[in-house]
Amino acid sequence: MTKTIKIFIASFPKALVNISNCYNEEINSENEDMKYMLIAPRTRKNLNTIAVKELQVTLKNALKKVYVLNVKNKVGMGNFDEDNITRFRSNCKNPKLRNIYLRLIHNDFFTHVRMKKYKMKVTDKCLRCSLTETSRQLLYDSLSGGAGHGRGAPGG
Repeated sequence: MTKTIKIFIASFPKALVNISNCYNEEINSENEDMKYMLIAPRTRKNLNTIAVKELQVTLKNALKKVYVLNVKNKVGMGNFDEDNITRFRSNCKNPKLRNIYLRLIHNDFFTHVRMKKYKMKVTDKCLRCSLTETSRQLLYDSLSGGAGHGRGAPGG
């Protein structure tokens, strides 16, 4: 019987056998209630007092979904003030406008260039002016008097 058990245990990965050897019924039980959570290095907080924002940040860190926003590279504008993002988001109460602003920052509009990349369009040319349709061409160039135009621009 002992020999059979040893053969059986030998078929398991060593890591699982090591984990099972560390099991302690006084510490590891099915009835154990989690009362505290590590939300930052050396910072534990009572589960009843953790705010949703703290939990979101903790989960993003655990899943390695945290990144540094580099607007200048993403949008391609050298004179972009990153403090404006925070100020605008805290002052703007209209969720649709905040969403458009966020999409502008992340260059997240379905232009012909992007749709061609995902094989949704055959060409990346603008239907109105035959230039390559990028977010900059649609939005920024039209505002600065360049060759671009806005989607709703009359006669554009």
